[in-house]
Amino acid sequence: AICYKLVQILEGKIWVESKFGKGSSFFFSIPIVEVPNVHVFKTVLPEKIDHPSEERSKVSILFAEDDDINFRYLSRILTDYGDYNNKGFFNCVELLEELKKDQDYDVIILDIQMPEMTGVECLREIKKINKNIPVIALTAFAEKKDRKKFLDMGFAEYISKPYTYEIVLNTVNKLLKEKK
Repeated sequence: AICYKLVQILEGKIWVESKFGKGSSFFFSIPIVEVPNVHVFKTVLPEKIDHPSEERSKVSILFAEDDDINFRYLSRILTDYGDYNNKGFFNCVELLEELKKDQDYDVIILDIQMPEMTGVECLREIKKINKNIPVIALTAFAEKKDRKKFLDMGFAEYISKPYTYEIVLNTVNKLLKEKK
């Protein structure tokens, strides 16, 4: 689902070729786009990310993400762009241990497909500890029906992969505003 979405965004094509008893090979192609006179690439922050009125450095976010690259990306979004205090774990079991020790978190973000315990199982345990902390589902399930499915399970919000820092920050800030 992630590869398909990325290839679509880049206006490419993705396909599979399978041979019984031998396996499957996946292929993709994306168009080459010439950009004249571009030598330096810079990240341009959006003019408006919908921040809550409270001081952001007082906001604490707990998250679980098992993929190292996604873990670092999410942490960087929350720290560098969001200026939030955040603590991340590579599995839900460790996240729950932290939450049992310290429930002073404003938002929790959970990857759904995790080792040892899924994000859905973790949500159930979080609600037993503190049902007032909003929990965001972070997932590669990216169909329209998936959002409703995760919200119906009890998640406060849903973010599908791949995501941008604008999506993460606006989703977190929306929940912070709703908590007030």
